[in-house]
Amino acid sequence: MYASASLTLLLLGASGLATASMVAPSFDTFLQHGLGSWRGVGYTWTPEAPGGESLPLAVAPGYITVPAACSAEVSEVMRSCGGAVQGVKEARQPSGGEVSLNRQSEGTTFFSYGSWAEAPAALVGAGVEELMGAVNAFGISVNIAHNDRTRRRLLCVIVAGQLVACDVAIEGRPEDPVPECVETLLARRLQVVLSLSISIYLSLSIYIYIYRYRYRCRCRYR
Repeated sequence: MYASASLTLLLLGASGLATASMVAPSFDTFLQHGLGSWRGVGYTWTPEAPGGESLPLAVAPGYITVPAACSAEVSEVMRSCGGAVQGVKEARQPSGGEVSLNRQSEGTTFFSYGSWAEAPAALVGAGVEELMGAVNAFGISVNIAHNDRTRRRLLCVIVAGQLVACDVAIEGRPEDPVPECVETLLARRLQVVLSLSISIYLSLSIYIYIYRYRYRCRCRYR
């Protein structure tokens, strides 16, 4: 899945969808669906074999790292000057990293039922030093919530018009049965979830990215 052609086709397809009228999302509803504990499986897709152990995809280009168990704890972030909720933070394992999402940030959008998208507010020239925000290298981070209480997180890294990596996490609630696709990936059976976890969700991530820029003036929380 090389981005020079694939991204162009996806952008063309998504741009037509983004013309419909949409209701502004509710941040309170987002919190109801997004906060709390998540458990699942994660891996990284690359077009070439990475260093270390990896698994080739027999029916599509690329390789993925060995799927491994992952988790996240999502909590509120309060404003320092008042009691309002400013955003959320995700403490992720096994990476040990923490991701903060600020509702006031130009590059972040929350959706009513637990989804969110984060991207550079503007792509700058190659001569400007800005991490993952240059025209020739930028990232799109997307979380897509489902009505079965699962979610998919992606971080797509695009360099020089090519998709060079995509981090994927498929997670559900700890109190719910483990999603079948999580068990499938942990057992290293890849074909069942290949198109679901890469092709479809890459398309949706780009669609939300376009939505963010086309409707940023309309995305105001009730």
